[in-house]
Amino acid sequence: MVHAVGKNICALKTSLYETLALINSCSLFIAHDGGPAHCAAALDKPTFVLFGVTDPELVKPCGKKVIVIQKPHPAMPCYDIYKGVTCSKNVVDEYWKSIRPAEVMRKIEEHGIR
Repeated sequence: MVHAVGKNICALKTSLYETLALINSCSLFIAHDGGPAHCAAALDKPTFVLFGVTDPELVKPCGKKVIVIQKPHPAMPCYDIYKGVTCSKNVVDEYWKSIRPAEVMRKIEEHGIR
């Protein structure tokens, strides 16, 4: 199911093919550090990736148009390549709540994208 509101797309329960088609239709892509961000980078889209307490140098998408958005946190990095996230859920939740939408928009504008 896909909902389009103005310039924004909200996709719920899509196949991989549908996800790639939606990403390919975007002029830029904002995502957390997960699979869709890697897909957007592979499709050469300007990709703004919100990283949590993991180390982007280990797992960030490859591409010239990938911009990492991450705030420092005392628990960072708390990620083990074999075990995954090693800090508590409270720390992770606290971290994600600290990233404000205005900060993300500022980062996009810094790269000349409107």
